Amino acid sequence: MQGKKSLFNFIKKFYLEILIIISSIVLISLVENKYAINKQIKIFTKHDITDKKIPDDTYFCKEKTKVLNVIEETYKKSKIISFKEYKNEFLKINSNHIKNSYCIPNSYLKIPKYKSNITVNQPLKWNRSAKGIYIRWDNASIDNIIKILDNAKGTNLNALVIDAKDIVGILTYKSNDPIVQKYQNNPPIIKDFPKLIEYLHNRNIYVIMRVALFQDMNLVKHRKDLAIYNPNTASKTIEYKGHPIWVDPAKEEVQDYNLRIVHELVSYGVDEIQFDYIRYPAEGNLNGVVYYKVKHPEDKIQHLKNFLFKAWMILYPTDVKLSIDTFGITAWQERKDIEATGQKIPEISIFLDYISPMLYPSHFGLFFEGYHNPADYPEYFYKKGILLLKNLIPEYVKIRPWIQAFKWRVTNYNENYILRQISTIESIDDYGWLLWNAANEYELAFRVMRIQ
Repeated sequence: MQGKKSLFNFIKKFYLEILIIISSIVLISLVENKYAINKQIKIFTKHDITDKKIPDDTYFCKEKTKVLNVIEETYKKSKIISFKEYKNEFLKINSNHIKNSYCIPNSYLKIPKYKSNITVNQPLKWNRSAKGIYIRWDNASIDNIIKILDNAKGTNLNALVIDAKDIVGILTYKSNDPIVQKYQNNPPIIKDFPKLIEYLHNRNIYVIMRVALFQDMNLVKHRKDLAIYNPNTASKTIEYKGHPIWVDPAKEEVQDYNLRIVHELVSYGVDEIQFDYIRYPAEGNLNGVVYYKVKHPEDKIQHLKNFLFKAWMILYPTDVKLSIDTFGITAWQERKDIEATGQKIPEISIFLDYISPMLYPSHFGLFFEGYHNPADYPEYFYKKGILLLKNLIPEYVKIRPWIQAFKWRVTNYNENYILRQISTIESIDDYGWLLWNAANEYELAFRVMRIQ
């Protein structure tokens, strides 16, 4: 009994100190528990946001990002063909997660009309008579091509020649080749190349990708050592309108660069690769110009043949066709033209499926073969040019000429002028034709194609 009394007196005497001690213990315990809970919350939150599997049809905006960059990145995952339409739909359904043109951090954005499969295209493998038009590199976006095809409704158009690389040297698609990427700093005009090919094939459009080979301003800008040497200019290169432009066809790096582009185009399932500027320069003052490994004009021919053989080896196991563009005058095979360009048709044509001579009547000199203005006589120049070429090439190579769809030098340029060219070509062979208009203005030509 005495012990209990002593304990009571002790508590009574020191109750304040004891209360403080107990309160401190409780407070410490509460703080530790709160810290542990907060730690668990942080761990949970971290896993919930960054480690949680993001659905395939969703884009997770981890940090503040320009929404246009997000749209361009996700566009290839959508079934929507038009980039403009995709952009509008993306902004519409994700408006709550976008602020001042940026996506809000830690938000999830939906991909409109998501597609789970990866687009893999194959060539159409048809051998129809192609009726095509040329699409310039800066006009080659999917939206522009859709617009052109809409304008062509009711015509017999079934082929497009689209720039993969024009003389400016900028690729219209995004290259995945590390060597090619080194020299391509511009955003691609065609934002989703496989989607474009799929769209055109679904419309039964034969896809010809044009590659301008040895005129390439972009490559000269990056690699002046690959240019043809010209001691007569300040840049020591061959210039076009003041810009260095010609790379040397014989240099291995020039050939390899273009062959890498060929490899990529084949992998995308295009129907045909068409080489333009597969020649040496023929314009301007070329006195004193030094060509790599050319001691005799015949060497130029051999360098072109070597390149075409390499391209043929790439395409041979595939269903992708190979064609080239040539000057119309090469059908006459005058010695001075062969020596200048290297385009000796009987030798370089053996690797081809098609040859497309530019038999534009306006491009023949005044009074050529007795015609005071050749531009006004399309029947003569197309008929003679095709017949001359037929005697120069193997039987398996088809002639598919370029048609003059522009009015330069023509006295009376109208629908009938285009129709006269088409009729002449089809009266000899029916392998098709291609319409060239550098401005891509085809309304007059489409009117002709609707009545054919």
